[in-house]
Amino acid sequence: EAKAPLLRKGSGVAIAGTFAGNSGSSPRSFGLTASGRLVPIDRLRPSLGPTWHGIDLEKAGLPVGFVHKRGVHTWHVSHGKATKNDDELDRRTGIALTGKFRTVDGIRYDETRDGNWLRAQDFLPVVKRSKFPDFVRPGQKWLDVSLANQTITAYDGTKPIYATLVSTGRDTLGDPATAAATPRGTFRVKTKHITRALDPKEVQNGFDVADAPWVLELDQGTSLAAAYWSDVAGEASTQHDVLMSPIDARRLWSWADPQLPDGWASVSDAGGDTTIVNVRP
Repeated sequence: EAKAPLLRKGSGVAIAGTFAGNSGSSPRSFGLTASGRLVPIDRLRPSLGPTWHGIDLEKAGLPVGFVHKRGVHTWHVSHGKATKNDDELDRRTGIALTGKFRTVDGIRYDETRDGNWLRAQDFLPVVKRSKFPDFVRPGQKWLDVSLANQTITAYDGTKPIYATLVSTGRDTLGDPATAAATPRGTFRVKTKHITRALDPKEVQNGFDVADAPWVLELDQGTSLAAAYWSDVAGEASTQHDVLMSPIDARRLWSWADPQLPDGWASVSDAGGDTTIVNVRP
């Protein structure tokens, strides 16, 4: 008979494999966690996390924006007058923008590519860059994290690839040594993990997360990872790490270097080319 330790209600576990055991007279399936513990499958339920995702910039291009609150509408702007449309956009809706804007009664409105307008206060923008960091060169993969806008944008050289919302340290521009803030600067991806335990301080809402999936660990110690236990992207709410929806985290994890060999659980950069992460205010 296989016996499994009890886990606190609300615990998060990543299942590495399953096998059959006996519980009384009936067969029972157990899952093997990354820490080597056994958990009865019939006591678990899937936690897929939020299913929304970012914008493929290879198709959409820049600029784009993400609705960051509820109760947001598009507007019709003409002849110095702005009129609210009846539609209401879902929170975190991705919007393709033209880059044009108008100001009506002191309020800025940005034009969407479908001919409507959005108030600048209602969305988080990702704009076209006119200047790039010194490390950018053809073929260099890099991730641009904006703490002020809570966005991340993937680039291949100067070509934008993907953009989405993140959650960074809740003190935003505080000192990471003394506050819950994500360190600012230019870092490299040191290791990639399919799953890895996070500092419990990173996890909110009372969940005990044994493993977070799709982890990119940076050379200064913080990580980019998927948060399946909460839906906080677009809001600064972590201790130091950068968290994303599972769909977005897996997409950027798969794209970022170094690449993980088939059958491996993690890989470390061995001094070769790797993805750069630029964390800025």
